[in-house]
Amino acid sequence: MAEGEKITSILLQQEHYIVRSIYSYDKLKFKDQRQEPPFFKTTKSELDRLSHMKSAAEVVVEVEIPSHNPPSYTPYFKCIYLDDVQDPGNVGTIIRIADWYGIDAVIRSPGSADFYGNKVIQSTMGSFVNVDLWTMDAPTLRSIKDIQLIASALVDQKPKPLLDKTKAKCLIIGNEGQGVSPELVAHADSICRIDGSPSRIAESLNAAVAAGILCDRIFG
Repeated sequence: MAEGEKITSILLQQEHYIVRSIYSYDKLKFKDQRQEPPFFKTTKSELDRLSHMKSAAEVVVEVEIPSHNPPSYTPYFKCIYLDDVQDPGNVGTIIRIADWYGIDAVIRSPGSADFYGNKVIQSTMGSFVNVDLWTMDAPTLRSIKDIQLIASALVDQKPKPLLDKTKAKCLIIGNEGQGVSPELVAHADSICRIDGSPSRIAESLNAAVAAGILCDRIFG
């Protein structure tokens, strides 16, 4: 389920995500529609029951979850791996960041927030339609030979050398409390850290904020 006129408009302008039905007080018109799904006029109380938000949007849509193309790890392939990133707002914002920087895919570990949970979808502001979304466990990620892994980590060691331009790149963003798992840090081809002020009180950055900074460094 997705909610709001902006996301609905984005969905109706593309064909990868099939919109099965639209629910709203009135039949809305959107520019450049490529889909014409069935429309169901609803009362406010019905829309409130359909909505996952505290205050229901004017339109709610039911969307079919598609299958995404399998990855092709060419030198131009770029992705972000979410290592047990559990906050839906962070996951949605990272998908939005990936869209901004032209990143091909966001891959979640099984312990990360569900890509298609309502809070994640709403946080993407529609960007989820422009980024491939996959689920993959860490051992599978580590086994891929044609991609170099870049771990975001605060580690007391010299960063590993950066980066082979002939290979695909994958930035790993870690869990909000624990960071990137030690196994992925040890397996990474490169470590990328963000050094804050020596006088800072904050122990760490928000996962989505860190992802934005590192994406600008690596993919910008």
